[in-house]
Amino acid sequence: MTENVVVQFGNEVARKDVRFFTGEALAFHFDSVPTGASVAITIAEHSHQSPLLQHVTQDSQAVLATDDLAALPEGQSCVYNIWLLANGEQELVQYGSLTSRSTILPENLLGMTTEIFSADTPPTLLIDGDSVMAHTGFRDLLVSTTGDVALVPPEYNQAVGGHTIIDMLDSAGSVIERIVPNNTIVVVGPIGANREMNATVENHRTQIQDLFDRYVAAGATVVAVPTLPDGRTSAEDVNPYGNDAYYAELAQIIRDIAALNPSVIAVDVSGFDPVTMKDDRTHPNVSHGATYLAEQTASTIRSLVAGNRMDNAANRLGALATLDGDTPAAATGVSGIVPTGWQATRAVGTGNWTISRGVNNDLIVSITDAPDKGQLQLRADVTLEAATGEIFDSIFEVSVDAGSTGFNGIQTLTIDGSILGGYFDVAVANPPTETLYPHAKLVALTADRTTVPAILRLSVAAGGSVTYRVTKAGLFKVDYDLGTTPVILVPPTNTSLPTIDSMTPVVGDTLTASNGTWSGSPSAYATQWLADGVAISGATENMLTVGAELEGAAISVSVIATNTDGQSAPAVSAATSAVIAPVASAIVAWDSQINSPAPEQLAYSDNDRTVSATAAINGMRHTRGATAISGTVYFEIGATVGVNGLGISGDTIDYATGGQNGVSRCYWSGAYVFHTGGSSFMGSGNTIADGDIIQIAVDTTTSQFWLRKAGDTDWNNNAAADPATSTSGFSCSGMTGAIYPYVNLKNDAAAQVELHGSSDRITGTAPAGYGPIG
Repeated sequence: MTENVVVQFGNEVARKDVRFFTGEALAFHFDSVPTGASVAITIAEHSHQSPLLQHVTQDSQAVLATDDLAALPEGQSCVYNIWLLANGEQELVQYGSLTSRSTILPENLLGMTTEIFSADTPPTLLIDGDSVMAHTGFRDLLVSTTGDVALVPPEYNQAVGGHTIIDMLDSAGSVIERIVPNNTIVVVGPIGANREMNATVENHRTQIQDLFDRYVAAGATVVAVPTLPDGRTSAEDVNPYGNDAYYAELAQIIRDIAALNPSVIAVDVSGFDPVTMKDDRTHPNVSHGATYLAEQTASTIRSLVAGNRMDNAANRLGALATLDGDTPAAATGVSGIVPTGWQATRAVGTGNWTISRGVNNDLIVSITDAPDKGQLQLRADVTLEAATGEIFDSIFEVSVDAGSTGFNGIQTLTIDGSILGGYFDVAVANPPTETLYPHAKLVALTADRTTVPAILRLSVAAGGSVTYRVTKAGLFKVDYDLGTTPVILVPPTNTSLPTIDSMTPVVGDTLTASNGTWSGSPSAYATQWLADGVAISGATENMLTVGAELEGAAISVSVIATNTDGQSAPAVSAATSAVIAPVASAIVAWDSQINSPAPEQLAYSDNDRTVSATAAINGMRHTRGATAISGTVYFEIGATVGVNGLGISGDTIDYATGGQNGVSRCYWSGAYVFHTGGSSFMGSGNTIADGDIIQIAVDTTTSQFWLRKAGDTDWNNNAAADPATSTSGFSCSGMTGAIYPYVNLKNDAAAQVELHGSSDRITGTAPAGYGPIG
């Protein structure tokens, strides 16, 4: 069987869609072919690819046999064009779909080529559209997979969430002013996802044509991304703004425009599956959708550029570009080899990185079971004369092994460059499967330099095991007009990392983070607390209350600083020790067994933490703690009322007798402290008054003790005395056996003393190296 298609040569280009069954032949019948002219038929999957089938004839008909059509993919859309070739010119006569794809110019009939740009002078890449184009999962991957064929200027991203085609037309001037005539690619899309109420398809046809015409007239090539299906049919659609049938019409409009304008290229998104590639009806998901869209768009862009920057542009790295030569690694946390002329350093984290050679001489950089978020930096400094305002771009060819886990980003920069497409702390497919060409945003040097570095940073999340393969490196001087006055973007740079005030957190603690210190005069900071390197949801303030769900996790904090020139790379603090559960404090009490015979003259309360005189008291009375002191210990005694003396004692005292000074007890009474060496004056008027809290530090290993009132600065009334350094303490060397807290109450029925010997009762700060009794 044969499907017949009639082609008429008129004043207007005709469109006719052709459907045929597999196994049929196609016969094109031409009406009035001009004398001496030829007719060409081209069929292809995409407008920017070579034809799958091409037929040229001067006859009145062309028959494409079944064998000819076997080259076409079965059940898949293709496009066809019919061209009239006469007097060295070509004229499109008819176009349509054999599948649902855009039209294509005939190749090698009139010396035409699908490659529009050259990597020697790479095109500028700009992005316009709505939130799908602005999404970092799409945008960063697109930029990093086209870095070897395109340049990305400052403010390259003009896509804004919620933009309709009207919004894009209104803001087109911002894109046009960045277009380098005849050397710019503008990625636009997905048009129509945000629809004005009551707008028709024909309204959009006119508006889309207008937008594309403006960019093409300014000298750009438009790479158009159709609206992605969301699985809504017109029958079940409850959204007045769009459904898949409507989106399909918009996609056809884009293909129609591309068929007639070689400066408009439609991206093929026929493989987009809304079921697996969207988590909602609006945006492609990171794991599949954004990656697929970026791959399709990058493939379209790459097909338009002849060569690549790594091989065709003047690489200032010279012999360093291939990362040859093996020098033993010497930096902390880095083992194996380092390419000759390069430096390898661990920039973030405490994990150990290994660098080795692959079978193809590629550089293998890996880390296994990273203990925390980590980053390894490769850097080469190139000697050259670089002037203020000149622009340099560093690019690397990097891939990530498929079995990697915890891929956490790639950053590339020069000394004054802004990181671009770094993936750092950005949700992307993990790990990416494409070869990446991360590069720096175009930024002018801020000062004359005699060296310019190329810098690559490879990252891993806590617990991850990642293997990177670095194949090539490049440093290129870029001839790009950033304006009459060079645009010098200097985002903040971290000079000292953020810190956390407590590195041994306990559930229930409140941690406070500092921002660290920065150059570049930041105007704002963004804080994100991390547990084992993973962001804690909602934890974006500088204080964090440690919840029970964080038990066992190491806590760190990431800070991003912002100024008028942009955002910094994240600066991540050192990680704390693992969060532990709170330990119930032991009850540190007086020994309630120490008392007079009935009637008892002492009373114990508050789990024996408080001792009080009773009405039966008839003299000074003594007691001591129930728990012995050992090592370096800090406790407090609250002299509520009627204290005659307090300090430390042995276990020989009883309620009526304190024993020998300096042997049985060492204590502060009146203005003197009695100790093994005798007595020491605490200063005129420096006596224990009702309501005072006395702080006491004891070091049983050196037989010294120190006392002071809460609020005083000096221990032992001596500026040189310091328990933390074990200096100028009073001696208790004459005391033998166990040592306990001690108090002597006055002969006063109102006398009362409290013992604060556990962490929940102590109100002051213990000297460094000292802990509570229990």
